[in-house]
Amino acid sequence: MNTSQWARYHRQLGNRFHVAGQRGCRSAALRVVRLMVERTRVAMPASDNGAEGAVNTGEFLRGWKWMAISYGARVMNDRPYSSVIEYGRRPGSKPPPPAPIQRWLQRRLGMDEKEAQSVAWLVARAIGYRGLRGRAILTGAEATAQIEVILEAEISHELRIEIARPP
Repeated sequence: MNTSQWARYHRQLGNRFHVAGQRGCRSAALRVVRLMVERTRVAMPASDNGAEGAVNTGEFLRGWKWMAISYGARVMNDRPYSSVIEYGRRPGSKPPPPAPIQRWLQRRLGMDEKEAQSVAWLVARAIGYRGLRGRAILTGAEATAQIEVILEAEISHELRIEIARPP
């Protein structure tokens, strides 16, 4: 949709333009949350020897939410470590806490508690030293392009519905 079409919609709808746009943003947000769940499942590894996907216990996967705001909607992941998964960790930064890594080692590699505890410190130190690659699940170029397509489709749909309604 080009700018002249948006302007025509705006003139036709008057005050209803804003409301239709909000509805379109909010319905797009629902679709984007589903897209983020799919993208999380196939995210690139955070390190050269990592596994595909950003799913371990499923907490991050279940963290994708949307919320209504005054001018539309916001899509986010509400887990405290979501920024590390999205943007990564700089090399030379403070190592992550070893406790979650220990649980991961026990769950994924079947290590006993004592062995996982000693290895967790080494892994945490290595992560601090080497850093981690960001997964760019929400902010990557491919995701941005997909979000734009969804947003345009949903807003256009809502505007067409609103135009079809009698004034």
